[in-house]
Amino acid sequence: MQPHLGVLENLANKGYYGCDCIGLIKSYYFGGIGSPNYVSSKDYNVPTMYNNAALKGTIDTFDKVPGRLVMTSALNHVGVYIGNNQVIECTLKNESEKGGVIQSAFSTNTWAKWCQCIFIDDATGSNEQSVKNIYVSLGSAKIRKGPSTSYEAVGQCTKGGYYPASKIVLPSGSSQRWFQHAGTSYYSALEENNSPLFNQYGTYIVGKTNATVNVRTDASISSTVVTKLSSNATVYLTGVTKTSGGYTWAQIVYNGALCWCDKQWINS
Repeated sequence: MQPHLGVLENLANKGYYGCDCIGLIKSYYFGGIGSPNYVSSKDYNVPTMYNNAALKGTIDTFDKVPGRLVMTSALNHVGVYIGNNQVIECTLKNESEKGGVIQSAFSTNTWAKWCQCIFIDDATGSNEQSVKNIYVSLGSAKIRKGPSTSYEAVGQCTKGGYYPASKIVLPSGSSQRWFQHAGTSYYSALEENNSPLFNQYGTYIVGKTNATVNVRTDASISSTVVTKLSSNATVYLTGVTKTSGGYTWAQIVYNGALCWCDKQWINS
């Protein structure tokens, strides 16, 4: 957003402090506008803030926690989400529109990304984020009893396997993110030595079977049955469906693989 120079010139030499959108964010963790507590290592621009955040994502995964930062797609504007679909931002659009530090509706800007500011605790009080993500393993990451290498390994992910996650955790004093495997108390590291161990495949929807249902390798009544789920079993749906052989099939994640069930037997 390009400010109108005439507006800025009218404010010059009047004792005001000025800031842009990211300057407003930084003023708080430096101790306020005009504070002498400037730290060069925390002088991030918007892309650097997003790229260095432990908890972040596209706006369709935004959990709307007060204190999260929201950004435009080009990472050239940032605001602070404060709850109730409201954002605090610093903007100066033109002479006819209200600018400066304003509170605006979340829907009035095309926010495309979000992250947790790494220098300010938000309303979660911790580095935890609830998610409904599906991750694809890039190798054979270990599955552990907790979010640390100090916890016992209870298994490992299969390379190319699909794993639904219910939570992302950044343990205190660590730069390594972990995800909790959905429906369990087990965790796997998302990266190791700054190298990713997983890629995000998509998101899932939690469903429940309403009868006994076969889980198959393909969307076909003649495909191999992987297992049989009992009624009221939890399933993780990818949102992908197919119509084949007179049936509508729902794709699910089961035991590290993408499988299929007759959709009529799943409630979501």
